Amino acid sequence: CIIFFFQAEDGRRDHDVTGVQTCALPICFRYRLDEVAIDLHVAVPRDHVGLVAVLAIDSPETLRIRAAWEVDHSTMWPREAGHLGELQLAFSSSDAAIVWRDPADIMNAYAGFSQAVAAGNLGGRAIPSDARVDSLPGDQASAEEKAPEPSPQRTVWLDTDVSAGEAVPLTFVLAARAEDQTEARDEFRATLADPAAIWTANANYWREFLAKTVAIASPDPTLDEAFRWAKVGLGAFRMTTPGMGTGLGAGFASAKRAEEDSWAAANDFLRRPGYAWYFGRDGIWSAFAADAYGGSDLAEEALRFLARYQDVDGKILHELSPGWVAQYDAADSTPLFLLGLEHHIRTTGNRGLLRELWPSVRRAMDFLDTTDTDGGGLIEHTNVGHGWIEGGKFYGAHTTLYLAGVWTATLEAVARMAEWVVDDDLQQSAAERAQVARQALNDGYWDPLNRHYRYGKRGDGSYMDHRTILPAVPALLGV
Repeated sequence: CIIFFFQAEDGRRDHDVTGVQTCALPICFRYRLDEVAIDLHVAVPRDHVGLVAVLAIDSPETLRIRAAWEVDHSTMWPREAGHLGELQLAFSSSDAAIVWRDPADIMNAYAGFSQAVAAGNLGGRAIPSDARVDSLPGDQASAEEKAPEPSPQRTVWLDTDVSAGEAVPLTFVLAARAEDQTEARDEFRATLADPAAIWTANANYWREFLAKTVAIASPDPTLDEAFRWAKVGLGAFRMTTPGMGTGLGAGFASAKRAEEDSWAAANDFLRRPGYAWYFGRDGIWSAFAADAYGGSDLAEEALRFLARYQDVDGKILHELSPGWVAQYDAADSTPLFLLGLEHHIRTTGNRGLLRELWPSVRRAMDFLDTTDTDGGGLIEHTNVGHGWIEGGKFYGAHTTLYLAGVWTATLEAVARMAEWVVDDDLQQSAAERAQVARQALNDGYWDPLNRHYRYGKRGDGSYMDHRTILPAVPALLGV
């Protein structure tokens, strides 16, 4: 989070601004203070960690602009926030940039303005006017350079002055790279040299994306626009972790400050953006949507990612953190993976992918075969994992209508896939079991007296009559 302040020569600060509005173009903020006008345009690159902000300033007097931020290289849940140790801070006078990295050299970053710095601060240490620090510990440093100190304070800032009537926009850039300070510096310099390139690349990407995916033309333009944003929003959950691969995350909840939230103080992982890791259930439901609007590449990435981290017993993961910890505690991830794969193949006709992932299909079915312990024809939650409901008063069912619906649809899907790859034994077995599961679902879970589907079934055979929206799932799946 980069915060920009501006101050006029007479000491007036930005909190006196009376008019703040968004510009017509995306991600633009317009500030007005008497005769001072500032348009702040912000963009982030799609292919690496970074940010570029361009400030178009119209002022009859000199302004001082300050960019302030907090450096934080906390690794993702479940590791502790301080896992990487104290950050190392430096100032590069040749680039007029603050430079920082963690002791493990996981991430290196540069951030600064496109012009000379008037003042600055590195975690409580003022940047001297004669600063000459162009490297970090471990790099080859000349005798002129002063090695920085690890800093327990994480707040840093840079000031720069903009002369009255300055016509050239002011640019602020942040660029970061994993395990390579030189690449981070080169990216920083390249972005400063051509900040508009990020806007151009982003615009070209989304223009092509919108042109090749499903669009809606309805009497309601608000609906049409909402659909476009839904497609763009789903694409924002594509995440890449170096060494791990590319898949779909489940969200970006706000990180919390421990000093402001008692729960965050007791649960360190809340300092990291919530749910910004990989999920099985969420990934497959998102893949359904991606295939539906024409985002087959996104769906294929999600399927390959889940197959790559399939457990040795054939189970599909529930969640996988970029901190390299996987949990296989869901009962529905495995059948959903099979259901999502069949939907993708039926949508795209990509039989080559089906043949490639067929060993994963067989392992998944071998695992699911072990999860019907009572012989009722339906897979179970007991000793397998949760489903859509992960806790609360509804939790604790032996099996649920939701899981029964997913399993029934999965068996029908597997029978079709087995026919496509000519796996006759699995095709016949899945087709026969699908009929049994469909009957068990519709006869066992329907309450004829109250005329609604029951939520779930306990281990003792009694039913849980909670009313929920979950009957929509087997209805959606056609079972």
